[in-house]
Amino acid sequence: MSNGEHTDLPLISWQPHECRIIPFPMVKRVRKIRETAMKWLEKPTERSADHYERQVTEAMEASLKKLGLPDLEMAEQVTAFWSAVDREARRIMDAEQWQG
Repeated sequence: MSNGEHTDLPLISWQPHECRIIPFPMVKRVRKIRETAMKWLEKPTERSADHYERQVTEAMEASLKKLGLPDLEMAEQVTAFWSAVDREARRIMDAEQWQG
């Protein structure tokens, strides 16, 4: 048996397939969105709300980066999350307005 015969073995020539990480969409994390909107609305000043937003964004980006998500996809996830938080905050404010 020559060395050339061993290269025909399926395990030696096998190459793993590329994989793609598909995280659970941030926009579907309803509990996180609601909690974030409530905490965001509780901030006493716009400056503290902005600081809270930066903290949440940085934590989210670090988590997504650890998963190996590309920067563009990470930005899309974060943007969609904050759009959902904004909608939820408006919903909360409207509900509070109707309650009294």
